[in-house]
Amino acid sequence: MPEGTAQERTEKATLRRRQEARRGGKVAQSREIPSVLILITVLGVFYFAGSWLFYNLSELFSGIYHNIGSLSLNDISDFSAFSLEIFDKLFSILMPIFLPIIIAGVIGNVSQVGFEIHSEPMRFTPTRLNPVPGIKKFLSLKSLVELGKSAAKLVFVGGIAYVVVKKEMESFSSLIQKTVEDILLFIGMVVFKICFFVCLALIFLAILDYIYQRWQYEQDLKMTKQEVKDEKKQTEGDPKIKARIRRIQLEMSQRRKME
Repeated sequence: MPEGTAQERTEKATLRRRQEARRGGKVAQSREIPSVLILITVLGVFYFAGSWLFYNLSELFSGIYHNIGSLSLNDISDFSAFSLEIFDKLFSILMPIFLPIIIAGVIGNVSQVGFEIHSEPMRFTPTRLNPVPGIKKFLSLKSLVELGKSAAKLVFVGGIAYVVVKKEMESFSSLIQKTVEDILLFIGMVVFKICFFVCLALIFLAILDYIYQRWQYEQDLKMTKQEVKDEKKQTEGDPKIKARIRRIQLEMSQRRKME
């Protein structure tokens, strides 16, 4: 068999190789899945709690506007108490909004690879300062695929936004006779429609990306026949040495029987 053929990565990765890759932070993970889950969560939050959020923020800024004139810039304690109260109210308003978004991002990652913490990917190595590997990665096929995915997402999002806005253009002329509140509601409805259809498109792209990432992960982990043999020797021992040990043990047992 020619030497080049023997070095081809044709064998599936062993369990040990998969464990080592996982400890090094190499897992089959799609970044699109957490993005889609976060977008769905944002849409759900604004759909069910948008009016509550708008009302509370309006009350907060209205209170700031009416009370800021009574502050004394010379009194640091008064200004600090006022700032702390604003921060406390803003935190109580935004925390119920951000908490589901954070949970969605965590679920999107944990559901793919599980929950594990390894220090090896965070360990500093001087070779990471070498710009040559970074340039090679930038010019690799994987980078071109990522660029293609980004371009596809841009086309999807732009096309969906164009179609939705074009359908709503007939209602633009009637906005002149509406109040500011009605105009804001109309803009919010159009934005929500765009985000909804974009979310559907991104779900489709996330499924395709996950399938591709799994396939690419298996390709990257493939081993040569020689690597499989070497790993088997390391885990089970050299077959020649094991055969020699068995032969010596057999000779010793036979010698004891003779004695």
